[in-house]
Amino acid sequence: MKKIKRDLQVRKAIKNSDYREVLSLRLTDDTWKSLSEKLISFYRVLHHYNEVLSKYYTVLSLG
Repeated sequence: MKKIKRDLQVRKAIKNSDYREVLSLRLTDDTWKSLSEKLISFYRVLHHYNEVLSKYYTVLSLG
């Protein structure tokens, strides 16, 4: 068999701009720690927002 340069021998699939399904992610411990900190921060903001809204609607219902 005649040896041909790899870039000429390999056929590449045409890639379109569609999104592809992600099957798995490999994350470092530092990345997991950072994600958990962001999630905790988001939860605190959401919890505060819920408290503000419940007080607002309580005031509206009393008025």
